[in-house]
Order: sequence, then C-alpha cells, then structure tokens
Amino acid sequence: MNPDRPPSRRTPFRSSEPEAGDFPVEISRGADSPLSGIARQLTLRGLHIDLSEPLLVGQEVGFRLNAMGSPLQARASVSRCTELPDERYRVVLTFTSEMSAAECERLVRLQALLRTRG
Repeated sequence: MNPDRPPSRRTPFRSSEPEAGDFPVEISRGADSPLSGIARQLTLRGLHIDLSEPLLVGQEVGFRLNAMGSPLQARASVSRCTELPDERYRVVLTFTSEMSAAECERLVRLQALLRTRG
C-alpha cells in the first residue's frame, strides 16, 4: 500500500448477514424456484439485493419485499449483477411495473426507515 496515495473511497465489503436496515426479499424467476435474498439498498427506481445465485442482466423477475407489515410486490429488470467475495452476488434491479400511489408512499417510508437504521 502506498502511503502517499489517498485512502480508497470504495464502500467497505458488507457480509451476507442481515443488518438492522436490511429486509428479506424473495425473487421469482418464472418456472425456476424462487430465490431468497437480502435487500441492501432501496430507491424509488430500484433495489440492490444480495443473492446466493447470479441473475442475467436484462432478465425480468418479480420480487416480494417483506417489510413494515404487508409485503411490497412488483416486477423488475436486472440492471447489474456483480460477484462478491463470499460466493454471493449483488444484484441491482430496476422497477418495471407500475406502482400505485400507496405503494410509492410505502417505498418512501421504507427509504426513510433504512436511513434511520443504517
């Protein structure tokens, strides 16, 4: 490591264990069996999750985010899939289905909850 070089600004690696601001998520992939993962980041446009299997970029999936009482369900497209060091995958989903005003409001509340927890 070079002492004259500024420290890296990369986010430190997070373990696959759930933390206080993370929520369980289930990914449905058509005829394939569903995958369980951990939602790591949530925005109004998408979701970052950790999974034990990779997904293909462009693949359409359904997801069910289990948080705040009733689950939030929607359709999404895989925007990115990156292998993590612990044989897990960080998958970035972009929402593709229309959400009701109530679902959008729940997303905003979930984002606020994640910020206060993490």
